[in-house]
Amino acid sequence: MLAAVHSFLAKTGRSDIAVEPQVCMWNCTKPCSVVLQDEARYSYITGSNTPDEEQAEALVQWFDAHGATEDGQVPFKQWPQKMRGHFIARIPPVKA
Repeated sequence: MLAAVHSFLAKTGRSDIAVEPQVCMWNCTKPCSVVLQDEARYSYITGSNTPDEEQAEALVQWFDAHGATEDGQVPFKQWPQKMRGHFIARIPPVKA
């Protein structure tokens, strides 16, 4: 998945998204996990992502929709089709 995301971001010229690999997300039953987060909004954990550019594009599209919200809650009708069924958890932002 990491290679697919890097490839998609390079193809589209995106440099505004930080991609940080993690050793293990402890999500063995739904591998190929991705965490989508920023400091101000809800964060999300996804799983069962296919490691290809089509899924990487859907992840980036969803994260763009996430960034366009005040609180990180993206209405279901705005989710890319390839993101449906992949969400595992929603984590509220840490209050300072």
